[in-house]
Formats: sequence, C-alpha cells, structure tokens
Amino acid sequence: MRLAAASVVEVVRAAALTPVYQPIVALADGRVVGFEGLVRPAKGCGFDDPGSLFAVAEATGHTADLDRLCVQTLLAGAGDLGPDQTLSLNLSPHTLEAPEFSVGLLLRMLAGGEIDPRRIILELTERQAITDLEAVRRHLGACREAGFRVAIDDHGAGARPLDASEEGLT
Repeated sequence: MRLAAASVVEVVRAAALTPVYQPIVALADGRVVGFEGLVRPAKGCGFDDPGSLFAVAEATGHTADLDRLCVQTLLAGAGDLGPDQTLSLNLSPHTLEAPEFSVGLLLRMLAGGEIDPRRIILELTERQAITDLEAVRRHLGACREAGFRVAIDDHGAGARPLDASEEGLT
C-alpha cells in the first residue's frame, strides 16, 4: 500500500494530470451550455485510467490532495470557456471533510482566471460515504454563499439498494 500511496503523491507532486472537457449540450437547441471538467492521468505516471488513480487515492488518504490538483488543472485549462458557459468540477465528500479544505482555497484558485464562481458547479460525488455531515454542510454552504453552484454527481452510484423494511415502506 505504501508504493500505491507514493504513486499518488508523485502524481500530485508532478501535476501529472491531463484535463478533458466534456460538453454539456442544451437538448432544445444544441447549444453547448457548459463543460464537465474531467482529468486523465498523464502517460507514464503509473496509472492507466482515472478510476484506478482515484481508488488508490481514496484507499491511501490522498483524495483531498488529488481533488485540489484536479480543480487547479481544470481551471488552468478552461481559458476557452465561453462567457455564458459553466464548468462542472467533481469533489469528493472526503475533500469537503478535510480540515485543509476551504471556500477561500477555491476562490484563490479562481483568482488567476476569469471565471466567476457563479459559473462553477461543484459536483459532490456520491461514490464515497460522507462521514462528517456537518463539515460537508458547512463547506457546501460557504461555497454557495461565495456564488458556487452545487450538484450531486453519480447519484445512486454509491448507494446500496434500500430494504423497504428499513425505511418503514412496508
């Protein structure tokens, strides 16, 4: 596991990510209204796909560091974003629970570019369980107050099927 953790730390240290922007299209008229920012591990960094990189980051406690690098990488490459387009960025609950996370950090990352926080949609991934609900609420609330929009990503991907008797549905 130490080797895997070192590999993630090296990806973060070397900023070995490539940004990819998936268009978000308005079905009514075909306009590109925004992009979802995604990353791919750089060739030769030890990871063949983003899924394995994020799985190892989660297993080794480096999710917040990797998310921070993802946001930096995606913001740096978003110079061609149209004035009315949005940029969706994925964040893990673990990142929002991390003591080093703050809305100020996100705002500082935006300071170098020309993207208003109101054009950023922070997508909270559901692949990881929230362990500190109050920290996540507090941080998301601060992000919303600063103008960021918030959405849930991968809804249902990390949830186990409900047992109707657990929820009093029987």
